[in-house]
Amino acid sequence: MADITHVRTWSGSVYVAFIVDAFSRFIVAWQASTSLRTDLALDALEMAIWARRGELEGLVHHSDRGSQYLSIRYTERLADAGGVVSVGSRGDSYDNALAETIIGLYKAELIRRRGPWRGIDDVEYGTRVGGLVQPPPSSRADRPRPARGVRGCLLEKGGSDR
Repeated sequence: MADITHVRTWSGSVYVAFIVDAFSRFIVAWQASTSLRTDLALDALEMAIWARRGELEGLVHHSDRGSQYLSIRYTERLADAGGVVSVGSRGDSYDNALAETIIGLYKAELIRRRGPWRGIDDVEYGTRVGGLVQPPPSSRADRPRPARGVRGCLLEKGGSDR
């Protein structure tokens, strides 16, 4: 699951894109930027692909209908890695509830508790050392065992996130 949020800083808004593992409910990839360009979401996707060692075959990547996630560059890169695009229905606030919940925790635990933030460097540092972001496993044996029918970062093809 993927989503983007913004953090207010003294120097302006910083946008943070997250990719959440639906099984472990950890943030497995993230990227911060001062703009909402597609590169923000694409860089987070690259981090998730790297963390999974390029193994996205048959996985469903779910997000809201943000223009970054519907862009040609993003969907083509996801398809190249073997993932399948899934976007939420228009006007359905529950469709991406897991990602919204993780972002709520991120803001409550890291942003509001440890602010005020001066700029993008502070937000990146706080996100990296905050404890919600799970570092990629050093070997396959370190990966948590997913529940039946679910593989890692995203949902197995044909699965459901509800």
